[in-house]
Amino acid sequence: MKDFGNIKKNKLLTGAKTDPGIAYDHNEDNYLIDKEINLFLIADGMGGHLAGELASKIAINSTHKNVVRLIEEEKMTPDTMLKEAIYYAHKAIRNKASEDISYHDMGSTIVAAYLTSKLNTLWVAHVGDSRAYNFHNGELKLLTEDHTLFNQVRLANLLPEDPSKWPPKNILSQALGASHVIVPDVNEFNINKNDSIMLCSDGVTNMLDNKTLSEYLSSLANPQIICDEIIDAANAKGAKDNITVIIIKLYKGDIKTSIKYKNLLRTKESKQSWK
Repeated sequence: MKDFGNIKKNKLLTGAKTDPGIAYDHNEDNYLIDKEINLFLIADGMGGHLAGELASKIAINSTHKNVVRLIEEEKMTPDTMLKEAIYYAHKAIRNKASEDISYHDMGSTIVAAYLTSKLNTLWVAHVGDSRAYNFHNGELKLLTEDHTLFNQVRLANLLPEDPSKWPPKNILSQALGASHVIVPDVNEFNINKNDSIMLCSDGVTNMLDNKTLSEYLSSLANPQIICDEIIDAANAKGAKDNITVIIIKLYKGDIKTSIKYKNLLRTKESKQSWK
């Protein structure tokens, strides 16, 4: 695979935050950012407090470990690599669930974003209802289709006219570990200068609509500040689930000469990192 590695003239500025939300005292979401290989992951666990937290942790760690291994082996294209890594994570969760009856129903969503070395191509893989978006020229575009019973019925044009008869939107049609068989969606997207990529768990999108998210993503603030504000906004609306968000701002050329540079560095905690 020739397209792995980093090109220094292209820069990423990232932010991330996870929070239990208002309704819970524990967090079953997990996330990972690895800027050495341009891999970004969010997983939303299920199956009870300990089981859900463990499932999402396995999903993140196994996927990351196997992506790193497959990159080193240089035998697969990015789409095949992401699918393979997610299959390993699925198997790892099922193996763990078989060891202890208290883990029997555990599972996890996953959404993975992988940027190739020139930072002009984005690969997105997912299982479940954690999402990926691209914000380009003021427009927020959803890059994933939720794996839910509702979406299956909607895409088949079988939704009843009466919304009260629609299937619940939170029932997953597939999840890592919880399903016998998974079929990850993997898609390739062209990414442009100054685009912003957002990954999030459904706790965010259940609370904040596209207009609100677009307003935050259009900000010139550091991505960490934007993540903090999105989490605060979801909690202010009574976040009924765990909430997790990752934001990746993409720049090409010498970012330190950009007129936006000073705005991007405005952060209370200075959590941004440069490549």
